Amino acid sequence: MAGSLVQQSSTADFGSPVAVDHRDLIQLAAAARGLDLHRFRRGATGGDHVARLLGRGMEFDEARPYQPGDDPRDIDWRVTARTGRPYTKVFREERERPVLFVLDLRQSMHFATRGVYKAVLAARIAAILAWAAERCGDRVGGFLFAEDYHREIAPRVGRRGVLALIHEICSAPVWLRKTPAVGDPDSAARRALNGVRKVGRSGSLIFVLSDGHHVDDRALTTLKDFGRATDVVFVHLYDRIERSLPPPGRYLWKIGHREPQSFVSGRESSDDHRTRFETHAARLRKAMTGGRLRYFAIATDDDPVDRLTDLFVARS
Repeated sequence: MAGSLVQQSSTADFGSPVAVDHRDLIQLAAAARGLDLHRFRRGATGGDHVARLLGRGMEFDEARPYQPGDDPRDIDWRVTARTGRPYTKVFREERERPVLFVLDLRQSMHFATRGVYKAVLAARIAAILAWAAERCGDRVGGFLFAEDYHREIAPRVGRRGVLALIHEICSAPVWLRKTPAVGDPDSAARRALNGVRKVGRSGSLIFVLSDGHHVDDRALTTLKDFGRATDVVFVHLYDRIERSLPPPGRYLWKIGHREPQSFVSGRESSDDHRTRFETHAARLRKAMTGGRLRYFAIATDDDPVDRLTDLFVARS
């Protein structure tokens, strides 16, 4: 459900905190200039743990006998099992790597108590990374989904690919809804990921931007399967009140156009609330462990440019 905002972050004046438009997402091309994905494509290692993740940009070429210093994650286990000797996968650069964005636009994403709606944050992060991918010569595509909506954007190279993604995000019939969406949120997530399965291939980079609600075990298993041949980043978007209730007291709570309702926050309820969030986050983090999988969390009042700079720019 869409929730009312009570506080805005430093990026709130960039655009609406509850919806997105073409101009705002196009202007984020300037923010992407600080994300030097070319360094990652060349396999540079500047000490940042995601340098390898964004640096793959490669396609499998051949297998050769393992040599000291080879990355154990590149061992070709099939050839190793067949020959009885360790073999390493050799990759060649893929100049137009598919970079796919899976955007969760379901009802729970249209919520925040500070900053911007989770759905707005997802759209901004996708735009920034899409522009960075365009600068790197990658192909940009995506999958948008809500309870009653599903859209696939075929990967395209250059500015056309980014603009096509932005157009579909802004045109999605989910912004400023007057009535609740009707549909099964679990099956909506599975359908989107099954679509990625058809398009994604070895060497792809997949960003899933979601709050993780109604992402069931089947969907997480699908993501783990992707992680065997592609780089997958699960961006967990959350509002700080989902992690921790305010201090004990009585508060007014407004959802959409409904009348405000009061609720009482106590110490015991706060502890239970925090435990539920931590369990939820731990489940997502555990699912994104191993292989070529990554997890990180961003709050609705975080500055997405600052957070992406911290996470994706290699530092010497």
